[in-house]
Amino acid sequence: MIKFFNVNNPTVTLFLFLYVIVLNLVLFIEPAFFAVPQTSAPFSQLFFHLTEILFNNNHYVLSVITVIMLFVQALMLNSLMGAAKLFDTVTFVPSVVYVTAVCLFREFLFLSPALLSMTFIIPALGKTLKFFRQQRCFAEVFDMGFLTGVAGLFYKPAFLLVVLLFIALAVMRSFNWREWAIGFSGFVSIIFLTGTFYYLTDKLPVFMQGYILSATVLPGSRFSSVISLSLIAGYTAILAFAAVIIFLLNFLKSAVLARKFVILAWWAFLLLFLPSLFPGRVTLHHFVVLCVPLSIVISYLFVNIRRVRIANIIHYGWVAVVLFFQYYKG
Repeated sequence: MIKFFNVNNPTVTLFLFLYVIVLNLVLFIEPAFFAVPQTSAPFSQLFFHLTEILFNNNHYVLSVITVIMLFVQALMLNSLMGAAKLFDTVTFVPSVVYVTAVCLFREFLFLSPALLSMTFIIPALGKTLKFFRQQRCFAEVFDMGFLTGVAGLFYKPAFLLVVLLFIALAVMRSFNWREWAIGFSGFVSIIFLTGTFYYLTDKLPVFMQGYILSATVLPGSRFSSVISLSLIAGYTAILAFAAVIIFLLNFLKSAVLARKFVILAWWAFLLLFLPSLFPGRVTLHHFVVLCVPLSIVISYLFVNIRRVRIANIIHYGWVAVVLFFQYYKG
């Protein structure tokens, strides 16, 4: 399968869409397991309010939206990886890896604030590539700050990626205080505009105390199966570790932009992992946001394995474990 997607052929996207459907069939087979999440995030609340009005939050309609959103996000990530020049040729492997990662656990499936936020996290990461190429990038810096703020209003832990904005400026460019100020203003502007709306509707305390200043709550159920958690997380961790080793071995051969981008991906991983270290109700729903940086790293492994048969075996094993525990009742 890796060889099939490791080509520069747009028609492969049709098979990618089928791949997304296969890994999300459980949404349609076992609808009782999935429910619309309760959230205090303003934009997530607005999204589910609109789906309530339009579709009465019908489970099957929301499942279709999930599949389409995941497919679009996979193509966005694939385009991002191509722009980063991580690979010598155009490939759709990053899309396959991303879809697999997002479907690792049943708790990752179905629409959640974290999944919605990734629609904005991916283009926010893409803005960092233009920091490296352009002499002046005030617009891109502002856009990244703005997109990070939007992602945070869908899912609060995404606010931490504003730190990534400043790390990206430090890694990609020489210091310019104007760029740092513009990036922060982009981040603050969307929060200010949202707060203005709440002020005009006499609900500003709800926004400030109920979301911005409140302790982070990670919604969702707890780990449903220790066995699935151990096997799937262990398998994925091994893939990520192997990818890091291969990248380090090829570090000096890689383009400068590719090196810096992978470094930023790891910073994104660390920042998004940070909320899980604090005391509170840690759930698998939160860890879906790690799929973006994780997919960037793991796709590097699959593309750079010289023997295609080995890459296919590793991928088939990964998918088999994922699908087994999607339907496993133990």
